[in-house]
Amino acid sequence: MENAELLHSIYDTAADAIITVDDQGVILFCNQSTGRIFDYEADELPGKNVGLFIPPKYLGEYQKLLNECHQSGNIQLGKTGRRLSAQKRDGTIFPVSLTFSNVNIKNQNVFIGIVRDITAITHVEEALVQHADELNRSNLELEQFAYMASHDLQAPLRVIAHYTGSILERHQNQLDQNAQDSMRLILKSTKRMQALINGLLLISRVESHVVARSVISIKTALDLALQNLELNMNESRAKITHSALPSVRADEGLIVQLFQNLIGNAIKFRSDADPEVQVSARSENGKWIFSVEDNGIGIPSQYLEKIFGIFCRLQSRADYPGSGIGLSLCKKIVERHGGTIWVESTPGKGTKFSFTLGDGGETST
Repeated sequence: MENAELLHSIYDTAADAIITVDDQGVILFCNQSTGRIFDYEADELPGKNVGLFIPPKYLGEYQKLLNECHQSGNIQLGKTGRRLSAQKRDGTIFPVSLTFSNVNIKNQNVFIGIVRDITAITHVEEALVQHADELNRSNLELEQFAYMASHDLQAPLRVIAHYTGSILERHQNQLDQNAQDSMRLILKSTKRMQALINGLLLISRVESHVVARSVISIKTALDLALQNLELNMNESRAKITHSALPSVRADEGLIVQLFQNLIGNAIKFRSDADPEVQVSARSENGKWIFSVEDNGIGIPSQYLEKIFGIFCRLQSRADYPGSGIGLSLCKKIVERHGGTIWVESTPGKGTKFSFTLGDGGETST
């Protein structure tokens, strides 16, 4: 097979249109896909002006591009391609990607265009944009609802707590023991409802929060979390240690919240021994794996898959107060960073939470 015949065979097997024109825009050669894409017979196109593929309103732009090619003799668009509108035989306008370059053959500029029909790609992109817009609207509505719920639900709860507390304080001597116990139960339930609302509000903020990624020091984020936990640490005589920790691309505020929740849980669910928590990091397959390991009461194996669910509680509120939202919030934060979180535990010996984040910097101590 001669080279020219081989070259034509390769051109005709290409899925994209390959069109060669002279400096006046006259088609010199085109492959079979040109006819398929533009609804012509490929054999009838040589000798016609390539402008027949251009929608009338874009002819001026096309002529300007052709003139620039003709004058400079060195325009190369092959690296990036250019998105344009093209026209089929019946006048249907559709989006294409044009890779366009020129060569000089015997002192004549010849222009080679590779045209790809990107109708399907454009539809997908439009659907993604529409989905993103809908998601943004949904997030905004969720955030607005959360703030509204916070205000509208908290206000009556504050009134209930205020007047119940006042009655219990001012009229305690006039109330029998059953009435006093009922008042205290109302106060306790009110506080629990306030904690649940605050937890839901926190989750909605994480859901709608724009993750502001920058290179942050994980050690700095850990230090900020420990500052927030200082009172709990002092009361429980907790000992927190860490290995060398890296810098990564992440949202510092969310990572602080993540460590605060995980270490706070380790302190809360402690055994009879003073809490000991070890924070560590290791790099694996281009990602950092962080771990928070404690010597607490541990988690039974049958609950390991459930503990990240919202409002999931394994112990009684009397023994371990809280809303049951903390680990669900941790999962949301990790997932917003494109990572995963999991847990390993041995009842009576301790628990190890691990999560991944993208690799973002050098290790720092």
